[in-house]
Amino acid sequence: MYYKIVLLGEPGVGKTTLRRSYMGERLKKNYVQTLGVDFSVKTFNDCAFQIWDIAGQSNLASIKNYIEFASAAIVVFDVMEQSSLNHSKKWINHVISILPDNTPIVLVGNKIDLRTIDDGIPKLLINRIKNSIVEDFESTNRKFVYFETSALMGENVNSVFEWMYKILNREEIE
Repeated sequence: MYYKIVLLGEPGVGKTTLRRSYMGERLKKNYVQTLGVDFSVKTFNDCAFQIWDIAGQSNLASIKNYIEFASAAIVVFDVMEQSSLNHSKKWINHVISILPDNTPIVLVGNKIDLRTIDDGIPKLLINRIKNSIVEDFESTNRKFVYFETSALMGENVNSVFEWMYKILNREEIE
């Protein structure tokens, strides 16, 4: 089975690092923005994930063709940048406008390795926005989940894709 998964979010939130970490690729020390789209394929068990890493600086109208026919979407924000969290709802709404109601969406708060007790986005604010998104989904068949990751350290990265695998293959979630 083949699944197309799109990675979306503002520039610099760690979409490419998340993809590269999941692929087991060496991470680059210098940040280079993705231009347009980059993709990778990872095969495991009985399926293949084609992961489309879509540039964050893209105009929403210009990326519609990249999102179409996706099996799932991962929207990434930086836990240190509140504006990236606020914009995540824009990305999610764009996915909702293009893909069918049964398309699963994962919201990923990335860069938890940089967060200390006194900085970053307060968990209360993250929960409020996450709950607002969940409320929007209540009238649909769409599956939604939230993960926190450190793509740089590889923390919880596989869990995102394992959840995606289980949902797409209709397996029970623990």
